[in-house]
Amino acid sequence: MSFLNILNRLLEGAPGGVSALFLDESGEVVEMVSTDLPQDEVRVLGAYLGIYLRQLGRFLASNRLGHLRTVAVEKDSLHLHALPLPEGYYLVLVQRCPAVVAHGRRSLLEAAEALRQDAFGGASA
Repeated sequence: MSFLNILNRLLEGAPGGVSALFLDESGEVVEMVSTDLPQDEVRVLGAYLGIYLRQLGRFLASNRLGHLRTVAVEKDSLHLHALPLPEGYYLVLVQRCPAVVAHGRRSLLEAAEALRQDAFGGASA
């Protein structure tokens, strides 16, 4: 299954979903789908989010607080959900507010599992 198919399925299963991103370890967008946000803005969002996710992961590791499992950011108009994947990659879902967050997170978990199987041979983060 292609990355685009997985990201499209993620958006279809996430009410209010407007973007899905597959980020590499530097925060660069490997693949993305965006329904109504400008792609340049989504790429910038992905880059900054990737920086923050790496910093948060380092902080947790250096203080022996465990590994990053999920990050959720709520803004006035958007919800951002991020999951780490193997080898430093991340999967991100962007939803409009108000959104059914539980459905979005479930879709995000399903897409993360599909990416683990497809891109990483079933490896866990």
